[in-house]
Amino acid sequence: MKLIYCASGSFRMGSPAGEKGRTVDREDQVSVTISKGFYLGKYSVTQAEYKALMGTTPWAGKVFVKKGDDYPANYVDWNDATEFCRKLTARESQAGRLPQGYVYALPTQAQWEYACRAGTTTAYSFGDDVGNLRDYAWWGGVFDDKAKMERYAHRVGQKRRPPDQTVMDSPRIMPRETTLWLVLIGSLSFLLVEHYQSVRGPK
Repeated sequence: MKLIYCASGSFRMGSPAGEKGRTVDREDQVSVTISKGFYLGKYSVTQAEYKALMGTTPWAGKVFVKKGDDYPANYVDWNDATEFCRKLTARESQAGRLPQGYVYALPTQAQWEYACRAGTTTAYSFGDDVGNLRDYAWWGGVFDDKAKMERYAHRVGQKRRPPDQTVMDSPRIMPRETTLWLVLIGSLSFLLVEHYQSVRGPK
C-alpha cells in the first residue's frame, strides 16, 4: 500500500459563496488547522488488498462493480472499514513496520479535503474548468452522457495527477459537504496517523 505524507497546516474548508454549484446551506467556509501531519493512502484500497486482510469480497454480486486486483474495494460499510483499519494496524505492528503510537484509521472529512486540496483554492483540484474533468476523475455520466456506461469504480491510478496534488483519482468532483463515505460510494480509503491527532476548527 502506497502512502503519501500530508504535512500539517491550515486551510479554508468549504466553498466561497460565489462558487458555481455551491450548496448554499451546507458549504460555508471555515478555517481549519491540521496540527500534525499524517500519511494518506495514495489510492483507494484495492480488492486484492482488502481480500488479503479481511478474507471477504463485499462487492461480489453487486451492481456497478468490476472485479480485479487493482480495482477499488467497494460496498464496504463503516463497520468493516474500521475493522480493516484495526486489523491493518495489528498486522503492521506485529511485523514491526508501524512506528509506536501510530494507527491506521479512516480520515476525517477535514483531513480528506485538506489532502485533496493540496494547497489549492479552486473549485476542483485541477482548477475551475469542469471541461477538464475527464482528464482527472471518473464521473459516471454525471456531466457527460458518453460516460453513462461506466458507472463503476475504475482501476486505481489511471487518471492524471493535478499539479501539486496529494491524492490520485481525487473525489473532489463531488459536493464537498458530502461525507467521505458517500463520496467514495463505499470504497475504502485510509490514513496512518499518530494516535493523538488534532484537527481544530472555529471556536
